[in-house]
Amino acid sequence: MMLKRISKWLVITLVVLFLAIQFVRPARTNPAVDESQTIFARTQMTPPVAAILDRSCRDCHSNKTVWPWYTNVAPVSWFIVNHVNEARPLLNFSEWGKLDRDRQSKKLQQICDEVSDGGMPYTRRRESTLRLDRCGTRAAGRHYQVKLLAFPFTFLAAVGMCQNRER
Repeated sequence: MMLKRISKWLVITLVVLFLAIQFVRPARTNPAVDESQTIFARTQMTPPVAAILDRSCRDCHSNKTVWPWYTNVAPVSWFIVNHVNEARPLLNFSEWGKLDRDRQSKKLQQICDEVSDGGMPYTRRRESTLRLDRCGTRAAGRHYQVKLLAFPFTFLAAVGMCQNRER
Protein backbone atom coordinates (compact mmCIF):
# COMPACT_ATOMS: atom_id res chain seq x y z
CA MET A 1 0.00 0.00 0.00
CA MET A 2 2.79 2.42 0.89
CA LEU A 3 4.73 1.55 -2.29
CA LYS A 4 1.61 2.22 -4.38
CA ARG A 5 1.14 5.64 -2.76
CA ILE A 6 4.81 6.58 -3.30
CA SER A 7 4.63 5.46 -6.93
CA LYS A 8 1.47 7.50 -7.47
CA TRP A 9 3.07 10.66 -6.05
CA LEU A 10 6.24 10.06 -7.99
CA VAL A 11 4.29 9.82 -11.27
CA ILE A 12 2.27 12.94 -10.42
CA THR A 13 5.46 14.84 -9.54
CA LEU A 14 7.15 13.80 -12.79
CA VAL A 15 4.13 14.82 -14.88
CA VAL A 16 3.92 18.21 -13.15
CA LEU A 17 7.67 18.71 -13.59
CA PHE A 18 7.43 17.78 -17.29
CA LEU A 19 4.58 20.27 -17.76
CA ALA A 20 6.44 22.98 -15.85
CA ILE A 21 9.58 22.70 -17.98
CA GLN A 22 7.51 23.32 -21.09
CA PHE A 23 7.41 26.99 -20.07
CA VAL A 24 11.20 27.26 -20.38
CA ARG A 25 11.49 27.73 -24.12
CA PRO A 26 14.75 28.61 -25.86
CA ALA A 27 14.59 30.95 -28.84
CA ARG A 28 14.48 29.10 -32.16
CA THR A 29 15.95 31.67 -34.50
CA ASN A 30 16.39 31.92 -38.23
CA PRO A 31 18.19 35.20 -39.01
CA ALA A 32 17.56 36.81 -42.38
CA VAL A 33 19.47 35.31 -45.31
CA ASP A 34 21.11 37.22 -48.14
CA GLU A 35 20.95 34.58 -50.88
CA SER A 36 23.94 36.12 -52.66
CA GLN A 37 26.13 35.28 -49.63
CA THR A 38 25.20 31.58 -49.33
CA ILE A 39 27.53 28.71 -50.18
CA PHE A 40 25.14 27.73 -52.96
CA ALA A 41 25.51 31.15 -54.63
CA ARG A 42 29.27 31.43 -54.04
CA THR A 43 30.48 27.88 -54.71
CA GLN A 44 30.16 25.68 -57.76
CA MET A 45 28.82 22.25 -56.89
CA THR A 46 26.96 19.49 -58.61
CA PRO A 47 23.24 18.98 -57.89
CA PRO A 48 23.86 15.77 -55.87
CA VAL A 49 26.32 17.56 -53.59
CA ALA A 50 23.98 20.55 -53.20
CA ALA A 51 21.15 18.16 -52.29
CA ILE A 52 23.29 16.37 -49.70
CA LEU A 53 24.42 19.64 -48.12
CA ASP A 54 20.87 20.94 -48.08
CA ARG A 55 19.42 17.75 -46.62
CA SER A 56 22.20 16.85 -44.21
CA CYS A 57 23.73 20.15 -43.12
CA ARG A 58 21.21 22.96 -43.58
CA ASP A 59 19.33 22.61 -40.32
CA CYS A 60 22.39 23.10 -38.10
CA HIS A 61 24.78 25.01 -40.37
CA SER A 62 22.61 27.71 -41.94
CA ASN A 63 20.05 30.35 -41.07
CA LYS A 64 17.39 28.26 -42.80
CA THR A 65 16.78 25.76 -40.04
CA VAL A 66 13.58 23.79 -40.37
CA TRP A 67 12.47 23.29 -36.78
CA PRO A 68 10.63 19.95 -36.43
CA TRP A 69 7.63 19.67 -34.12
CA TYR A 70 9.64 18.06 -31.33
CA THR A 71 11.73 21.21 -30.97
CA ASN A 72 8.67 22.55 -29.15
CA VAL A 73 8.96 19.90 -26.43
CA ALA A 74 11.38 20.36 -23.52
CA PRO A 75 13.95 19.03 -22.76
CA VAL A 76 14.51 17.93 -26.38
CA SER A 77 14.11 21.53 -27.52
CA TRP A 78 16.91 22.66 -25.21
CA PHE A 79 19.34 20.17 -26.68
CA ILE A 80 18.50 20.88 -30.34
CA VAL A 81 18.46 24.68 -30.03
CA ASN A 82 21.77 24.55 -28.18
CA HIS A 83 23.25 22.30 -30.87
CA VAL A 84 22.18 24.67 -33.67
CA ASN A 85 23.42 27.71 -31.74
CA GLU A 86 26.83 26.06 -31.34
CA ALA A 87 27.01 24.83 -34.96
CA ARG A 88 26.18 28.07 -36.78
CA PRO A 89 29.23 30.06 -35.60
CA LEU A 90 31.53 27.18 -36.59
CA LEU A 91 30.11 26.88 -40.12
CA ASN A 92 27.20 28.82 -41.54
CA PHE A 93 26.34 28.21 -45.19
CA SER A 94 24.09 31.28 -45.15
CA GLU A 95 27.07 33.55 -44.42
CA TRP A 96 29.63 31.85 -46.65
CA GLY A 97 30.34 35.02 -48.63
CA LYS A 98 31.55 36.80 -45.49
CA LEU A 99 34.55 34.45 -45.28
CA ASP A 100 37.74 35.31 -47.15
CA ARG A 101 38.86 32.88 -49.88
CA ASP A 102 41.52 31.24 -47.73
CA ARG A 103 39.00 30.60 -44.95
CA GLN A 104 36.48 29.22 -47.44
CA SER A 105 39.08 26.80 -48.77
CA LYS A 106 39.94 25.65 -45.24
CA LYS A 107 36.26 25.22 -44.38
CA LEU A 108 35.71 23.10 -47.50
CA GLN A 109 38.60 20.87 -46.47
CA GLN A 110 37.20 20.64 -42.92
CA ILE A 111 33.82 19.59 -44.31
CA CYS A 112 35.45 16.82 -46.31
CA ASP A 113 37.52 15.70 -43.32
CA GLU A 114 34.51 15.67 -40.98
CA VAL A 115 32.39 13.66 -43.40
CA SER A 116 35.21 11.23 -44.19
CA ASP A 117 35.97 10.71 -40.50
CA GLY A 118 32.28 10.16 -39.67
CA GLY A 119 32.06 13.23 -37.44
CA MET A 120 29.37 14.77 -39.59
CA PRO A 121 26.54 14.79 -40.19
CA TYR A 122 25.65 14.64 -36.55
CA THR A 123 25.01 11.02 -35.54
CA ARG A 124 21.27 11.34 -35.03
CA ARG A 125 20.79 12.95 -38.44
CA ARG A 126 23.16 10.55 -40.19
CA GLU A 127 20.77 7.63 -40.26
CA SER A 128 18.08 9.62 -42.04
CA THR A 129 20.34 11.58 -44.37
CA LEU A 130 23.62 9.89 -45.16
CA ARG A 131 25.11 6.50 -44.61
CA LEU A 132 28.85 6.46 -44.27
CA ASP A 133 30.76 3.37 -45.23
CA ARG A 134 34.27 2.40 -46.29
CA CYS A 135 33.76 3.53 -49.86
CA GLY A 136 32.82 7.11 -48.95
CA THR A 137 29.67 9.04 -48.37
CA ARG A 138 26.55 7.64 -49.85
CA ALA A 139 23.08 9.03 -50.13
CA ALA A 140 20.74 6.85 -48.08
CA GLY A 141 18.35 4.75 -50.09
CA ARG A 142 20.41 5.20 -53.23
CA HIS A 143 23.43 3.14 -54.03
CA TYR A 144 25.58 6.01 -55.19
CA GLN A 145 28.98 6.77 -53.85
CA VAL A 146 29.42 10.49 -53.41
CA LYS A 147 32.88 11.68 -52.50
CA LEU A 148 33.31 15.34 -51.70
CA LEU A 149 36.59 16.73 -52.90
CA ALA A 150 37.52 20.21 -51.75
CA PHE A 151 39.16 22.55 -54.17
CA PRO A 152 39.24 26.28 -53.68
CA PHE A 153 35.66 27.44 -54.24
CA THR A 154 34.54 24.22 -55.91
CA PHE A 155 32.90 21.03 -54.76
CA LEU A 156 33.28 18.10 -57.08
CA ALA A 157 31.17 15.02 -56.65
CA ALA A 158 32.42 11.73 -58.00
CA VAL A 159 29.22 9.75 -58.34
CA GLY A 160 29.37 6.05 -59.11
CA MET A 161 27.90 2.77 -58.07
CA CYS A 162 28.84 1.74 -54.57
CA GLN A 163 28.86 -1.78 -53.25
CA ASN A 164 26.09 -2.71 -50.88
CA ARG A 165 28.31 -3.33 -47.92
CA GLU A 166 27.12 -2.05 -44.57
CA ARG A 167 29.08 -1.97 -41.35
